[in-house]
Amino acid sequence: MSVAWKASVLVSLLMIVAIYISGHSIHNATLLSGSREPLIYPPSFIRHTSFGYDGALADSLWLRTIQDFDFCGQEREQKEGGLVSEEEEKRSHRCQRGWSYYMLDAISELDPRFKIVYTNGATYLSIIVDDIQGATDIYEKGLKVYPEDWILLYRAAYHKLYEEQDVEKAAELFHRAGLHGAPDWVHLLSARLYSEIGQVEIGLATLMDFLGETPFEEWPVAAQERWNSLQSRKKEIEERRDVQ
Repeated sequence: MSVAWKASVLVSLLMIVAIYISGHSIHNATLLSGSREPLIYPPSFIRHTSFGYDGALADSLWLRTIQDFDFCGQEREQKEGGLVSEEEEKRSHRCQRGWSYYMLDAISELDPRFKIVYTNGATYLSIIVDDIQGATDIYEKGLKVYPEDWILLYRAAYHKLYEEQDVEKAAELFHRAGLHGAPDWVHLLSARLYSEIGQVEIGLATLMDFLGETPFEEWPVAAQERWNSLQSRKKEIEERRDVQ
């Protein structure tokens, strides 16, 4: 083994250890101080500094990301006076390509086949961080790598339907999920895609499916709020139907 090779391995290991220690230290510091900033953003050229240890570095970044997944760092500024119209409120989101998004993007650059980044990471961005644009980017990236993965197709369809109100694109993704092994309940829900109650039921089913796989002992606040909102919509629709 050449001296140059030994040196490159040593540098790589030191870099990985440094990233882990710095991330761990910042995480502990934010817990002690009550502050959520600053968090280190991965450099855009990170893949060129991994010295061939792309997978190991991707794993390290994933472990760092899940410690503070709900952090954004790029919150949208509220309008002066805090007054927005109902339509603006519906279209506004708390975050736009924040810290969690950049961490997931860096992981996918290091290891494009890191599937959980797409199947779970993008959904975390959508539901927990409220980073809709970031989630869209990660879903689209994932579908290029895993175009036939029904779980990814199904969750991306939910995102298109519920977060972007793109019913036509959601229908296409649901159809593709059905072609690639989605269970019968996905077919039953997607058949009701164009009805208001059907869209709500798709949202509830997707949320329950996703949260059943999360490591949280309790539902995150954002997820609970999303669940409550969907349940309220479902109740309103059913009440309107009963009146008619």
